[in-house]
Amino acid sequence: MFEGKSFFITGAAGFVGTNIIQRLLALNEDLKIIATYHHKLPRIYHPKITYIQLDLRIPHACDPYLKNIDYLIMTAGYVGGASHIQNFPEQFLTDSTLITLNVLASVQTLKKALFLSSSMVYPESEFPLQETDGFRGEPFHKYFSGGWGKRIGEIICKQYAYRTKNPLKMSIIRIDNIYGPFDNFSTNSSHVVASLIKKAVHKKDPFEIWGTGTENKDFLYIDDLIDGIFLALLKDSPLEIYNIASGQNTSINNLAKIILNECHFYPKIIYNQNKPSTIPFRSISIKKATKELGFSPKTSLQKGISNTLYWYKNNFHKL
Repeated sequence: MFEGKSFFITGAAGFVGTNIIQRLLALNEDLKIIATYHHKLPRIYHPKITYIQLDLRIPHACDPYLKNIDYLIMTAGYVGGASHIQNFPEQFLTDSTLITLNVLASVQTLKKALFLSSSMVYPESEFPLQETDGFRGEPFHKYFSGGWGKRIGEIICKQYAYRTKNPLKMSIIRIDNIYGPFDNFSTNSSHVVASLIKKAVHKKDPFEIWGTGTENKDFLYIDDLIDGIFLALLKDSPLEIYNIASGQNTSINNLAKIILNECHFYPKIIYNQNKPSTIPFRSISIKKATKELGFSPKTSLQKGISNTLYWYKNNFHKL
């Protein structure tokens, strides 16, 4: 698939970056991987990987390393769950913008770049959102900074794709709720799937759910996201934007039920509506990715939860 190619991956110690590296290594091909991290240490080591500790918010930080690279994958950015979105909104805006600006400014020669965007760019809607809805209206009010941070990142990508001198081929991937091995299970900053898994494994009774439990979302297993990323990288086009999601929505109540059943744990469930919560309904269409990339999610929510639980039970003591 990528025999003889070289990669520059930002955010390589994070959830998505770690899984991308793991999948690239599993291809068992002749690859060169240069990977950046900031504070958090990498979790996968291999002779094919050269890790570099960089603060990508600093201009020219990666100038020496983005030479003779085939593929650039940009996953670095400020991330967090509902509490971080509420308490640190400016960082979602500033960090994403600075990192995207600085990394793309350092590019010299490149086969293809991929920018990891988010469904936070979209306005509130009762219907599945298409890629063309990304700049319609304002992002959902609780996602304002994060949504605009990603929108600005996309604008920067478009500038480099459409510039007259040395244009870059670019794919932009908008993701929704992703989960799986190597996710962030921190009590203070995890997303909903990791948070509920941690509570279930450690037998928290009563079992607290933030919000009403009726919030309805799309959950995509990390392996399916990596499939979408690789398909987008191989797409030969100047600039494309794709929604990558499962195409299936479920409520937080149903998500919790699946997790608790997998754990054979049946606690008293309580709802805390005083805690930070997110958009009540969000659905993004994957029709374009299916038609143009052949993208098709393979992992059911139950199977993905089972896989993630197995990984967490075997690794939580290392986290």
